[in-house]
Amino acid sequence: MLMKFSTFGIALLLGFLMLVISTSCVYAQGSLQEIAEDASEEQLKQKQDSADFLLFEGKYNEVITRSIENIALAEKIGDSGAAYYSRYMIAATHLYLEEYDATLRYIAPYKEYAEKNNDTLRMGRAYNLEGAVYVYKKEYAKSIPLFEKSLALFKELKDTLQTTISYHNMTESYMNQEDFEKAQKYFDSTTVSLNSMKDFKGLTTEYNLLAGRLKMKNKNYA
Repeated sequence: MLMKFSTFGIALLLGFLMLVISTSCVYAQGSLQEIAEDASEEQLKQKQDSADFLLFEGKYNEVITRSIENIALAEKIGDSGAAYYSRYMIAATHLYLEEYDATLRYIAPYKEYAEKNNDTLRMGRAYNLEGAVYVYKKEYAKSIPLFEKSLALFKELKDTLQTTISYHNMTESYMNQEDFEKAQKYFDSTTVSLNSMKDFKGLTTEYNLLAGRLKMKNKNYA
């Protein structure tokens, strides 16, 4: 019997969260109405930092509420990139809540924006997040092409962290399809990529869990 993995979403979003943690995040004070008359990019950044921290703390409903406010504020000051960033935040939060249709609904305009602007990083994140939805829904024929796209983009960017996460996601997808040859191939790539980061905090634990699942499933289907 196949084991159901439970930490896939954490691994998927780890690169995003680590980028958040590596910056100095400041909680904004006051309501959207109080700052609307003097909206600025700095104030918007503070409010987005606040939403980032709320996601890290697991306060998902607050993330959604704050991010909706941030979209309105970003559009008010004409910062379309920031508005789509907040849409990504909402999509990611719905994934944590296992609300997959909502994730797809919010990631769609983010992906369209990224593709329209040929934004490699945003496209990679969009494909990764969308692919995760289909893994959870056990629709691996849909997840694998999306992960292949994200992998190619992150390799182009030479983004080792995001590339490692994409390798991990490909391993998960093929493993759950019982295609152990390909799963092992991508697991080996995950190993090489992870080692090049010299034990990147947090991802090593997920890697060890993945290794255990792959070994058990291979044994069960040998």
